[in-house]
Amino acid sequence: MNLQRFNTLQRSNSGRTSRLARQLSPLALAICATWPVQAAPTGQVLPNSALPLAGTVISNMAVGEYIEEGTTVVQTSRSNLVETTIVPVYAFRLDQDRLLVSNAGQQVFFSHELRNTGNTTDNYQLVLNDPVGGIEFADEAIYFDRDRNGVPDGIALTPTQLAALTLQAGEAIGLLVGATITVGTAPNTYSNSLVLSAKSNTDSSLQTLLNNDSLIISNQAVIKVRKSYSVSQAPSGTIVTVRLNYENTSAVTSGLVRITDVLTDTRLAYQSSTGTWSGGATVTDGPADDSPGLNYEYQAASKTVIAELTSVPANSSGVISFNVLITAPLAGDIPNTAGVVYDPDNNVGTANNVTTTTNTAIVKVPAVYGVEINGLVSSASALPADNLVVRPTVAQGGVASFANYVWNTGNITDTYNLTISSSNLPAGSVVEFFRADGVTPILDSNGDGIADTGSLAVGASLPIVVKVRFPASLTTTPVGGYRVFPLAQSIARAATNNTVEDRTDQILTQLVDLFNTNPNTGVGNGVIDNAGAALKTLTTQSGTTVIYPISVTHTGTPTQYRLAADADGDFATVGLPAGVSVVFAETGINGNCTPIGVTTGQTRVLNAGETQALCAVVSVAAGTPAATVDLYFRAFSPTYVSTIVPTNAGSDIIKNALTIVNPAVPQLAFTPDLRGQIAPSGTIVYTHVIVNNGATVIVPRAGT
Repeated sequence: MNLQRFNTLQRSNSGRTSRLARQLSPLALAICATWPVQAAPTGQVLPNSALPLAGTVISNMAVGEYIEEGTTVVQTSRSNLVETTIVPVYAFRLDQDRLLVSNAGQQVFFSHELRNTGNTTDNYQLVLNDPVGGIEFADEAIYFDRDRNGVPDGIALTPTQLAALTLQAGEAIGLLVGATITVGTAPNTYSNSLVLSAKSNTDSSLQTLLNNDSLIISNQAVIKVRKSYSVSQAPSGTIVTVRLNYENTSAVTSGLVRITDVLTDTRLAYQSSTGTWSGGATVTDGPADDSPGLNYEYQAASKTVIAELTSVPANSSGVISFNVLITAPLAGDIPNTAGVVYDPDNNVGTANNVTTTTNTAIVKVPAVYGVEINGLVSSASALPADNLVVRPTVAQGGVASFANYVWNTGNITDTYNLTISSSNLPAGSVVEFFRADGVTPILDSNGDGIADTGSLAVGASLPIVVKVRFPASLTTTPVGGYRVFPLAQSIARAATNNTVEDRTDQILTQLVDLFNTNPNTGVGNGVIDNAGAALKTLTTQSGTTVIYPISVTHTGTPTQYRLAADADGDFATVGLPAGVSVVFAETGINGNCTPIGVTTGQTRVLNAGETQALCAVVSVAAGTPAATVDLYFRAFSPTYVSTIVPTNAGSDIIKNALTIVNPAVPQLAFTPDLRGQIAPSGTIVYTHVIVNNGATVIVPRAGT
């Protein structure tokens, strides 16, 4: 095989495709794909980076397309498969330093968050230190705050939990550092009163992270505002209540308390006229008309809720609430923090207002897994018509290609395995998944041995090509056609899956037409003779050669045909008359067997609709008796031959004849006709007879 042109080199690597055009003419082509490294290196995590999970497999395969010399048939060659497995990368974050105001003798809670920003599960050691020279607390401990409402979830963490707190990749946990201030602690600012540290137990090269918690001890009013949601989890489209619990933990009545909650996060939509207050029945969204003691307002332009309390009595508490609509297209946490400013001494003349914040409340939008596979490039619509892709016809032994699209209809990035859920394909059929170019194979990205889409973002789609290669012997189609149902299945949640129907309505049988040329006779598959007579009869003498120009036209999947000659048309036992031999050859430059080209036993690979001119060269050995003999020529595909009738689909026969004549040759007999006796010196005359036994008149030469 001569590779005339190597025109495309493609590489499948996480959905990326590159092409390289070259001109090559080797006898063989070897494509080898390699990675410069066999594992991704470890390293620090960049801010806001999204790392592939440890164990993710990045597959790489080069695909070459080439055209065999003398044909237009595109062949494909694939390299070896190279796989790179992502190794674990450890990283984490601890947020953040806190400053609280409190009275002596009170219990305080500093809120923090520990987040695993690596790509694999890790566990961490937590340590709480009380630096020398700071406040002597009556007690101190670390608590979980999973629902982020600023209230401990259960008892303090045990030494075992503190020594090895496990978080999966991307997971976060709320932590509260709780401490009781000793009665009698002097009013003052106490910086770095408590230090929370966290370190990875797996990767010792990572730096230990610290959060410093500071306190201001006051003998005036202390207002604490704690923010929470009515539920810890809420799907998009849910209305939830935001609660602002305020409390004056001191024995001093406060002055004005202003709480500001900014809802610029587009995932939180304020619901009009939903404000409530525990201290009064009337709450409006306007700047006035609320119950005495409260000025509540929603400023739509800035999406801000403002609640002003005239004062908060000593040792009292209350609740302000309003509703928001969750409008989150993606799964994940929605954090929100309110700002607080208050007058601690109830004296507008002193410039000692305290500015602080609430805890960061979080409502979690749970993951919703969804997938749609259909035939639409523009939409993930699940209409019945979108879930049927029809290829009306495909040639016998050909490939039916279907353009399908896999859509992530969930609210979280996902990966989908691609398999075939069911089909009525005949035995020997092969189904493969390719990327949109129809050449690059879809590989496995998570190491489970199943081709998949790779990571697919929310709302995104991946165009794929499903190729069904039918057996070469197949010539019939069942009622309803051949159907195959590709299945896209979520790797994260197997119950989330969807199918599309790809259907082939008709198998077009392969067809070959062998006929005489100059003039054309026997045109059409199955046209063997002329009412029993030979289509063409040529005459030649023994010891000579005669040529029958013939042509082969092909319809269907590219293929080539073997050529044969026989005396009786029964090619099960091929035989020719004694002294007669046949070889087939390509035509010369004129296409009419003048001159004769290279001897061959088969056609070249023919595309659909392509014709090749050939020469049947018949030789008659010297001395072969004169006669008229039948010569049957056949073009035959061993791959696509049909058993319907001898000449259908992959085979065609024509009947020709050859008349063998011998040249005229004289046949003379020269014999004496008597015997005689003679005496010495005598004379006798002998008579000889010349007889012409042939069919040719012999004219004596002059003078003989």
